[in-house]
Amino acid sequence: MSLRDTLIAAGMNRAQADLIDTKEVADDTALATKAPIASPTFTGQVAIAAGGTFKADVGTASATAGAATLNTMAGKITTEALTTAAGADYTLTLTNSAIAAADLVFASVANGTNTGGDAVIERITTASGSVTVEIQNHATIAALNGTLVISFLVVKA
Repeated sequence: MSLRDTLIAAGMNRAQADLIDTKEVADDTALATKAPIASPTFTGQVAIAAGGTFKADVGTASATAGAATLNTMAGKITTEALTTAAGADYTLTLTNSAIAAADLVFASVANGTNTGGDAVIERITTASGSVTVEIQNHATIAALNGTLVISFLVVKA
């Protein structure tokens, strides 16, 4: 099966597959010199082999009073310094023009300067132009005592 046929079988439309000149692609070095296809659309499954990468539009922002703005498909938000008590919640509202209400947003939380408590994501709620991430301090006694870093990835519906 030719490279063009493989790309079409994987869901790439014929016009995009035709942009790749299979006669000039003799090895990985030649392929690496080709410009990437901007915004390809796939209708089937896309597999990324071991060691492969996925590149998204990534940015960073800092939150103030539980709110931040970052208009990228992925990123890291550093919260303000938190003192969230054990069992209590912190809510971050991210304003992001890249998010539609039906999109999926995946998020994780890590300690920035925080050394206390146990921050756990409880709920992620998407809306048109924003996402709300609710984090609970699952600790039984210790309060959060610093910043958290919330990483996110938007997957278009």
